[in-house]
Amino acid sequence: MADDDGWTTVTSKPRKPKAPQASSSSSSNPYIPQRKAPSTSPSVQVATQKKYNAGTNKQRAPTRDLRKIENEEENLHHERVGVAFGQRVQQARAAKNWTQKDLAVQISEKPNVVQEYENGSAIPDTKIILKMEKALGVKLPRNK
Repeated sequence: MADDDGWTTVTSKPRKPKAPQASSSSSSNPYIPQRKAPSTSPSVQVATQKKYNAGTNKQRAPTRDLRKIENEEENLHHERVGVAFGQRVQQARAAKNWTQKDLAVQISEKPNVVQEYENGSAIPDTKIILKMEKALGVKLPRNK
């Protein structure tokens, strides 16, 4: 069938499924291994048992870990620099007439880092403290 625009319409019919071919037990090809029928001997007994969490990828039950965490009595918190440290940084910065931003630029840190140290809420970082001491030219108090 030819249409006006030069295209030809083609139709296809679904194929019928082929019937399975019967395979003979004595194949002519010696390189193809032959399957043996499973043994149905009544004298062989196989013991099976159901195991807990068999076939799953769970290492341990999560409730045990949660109970262990809940029962811990430790008070976990980070040490802070303290108010005395922050006041000393403010005094040294004021002596040089620097803003927090100026100090932050000198030590290559963000201004909010300097603000946290001055408030006493920062977690002490030795690298930052050493940079502050070098830039300000003072020895800052350390928590022991």
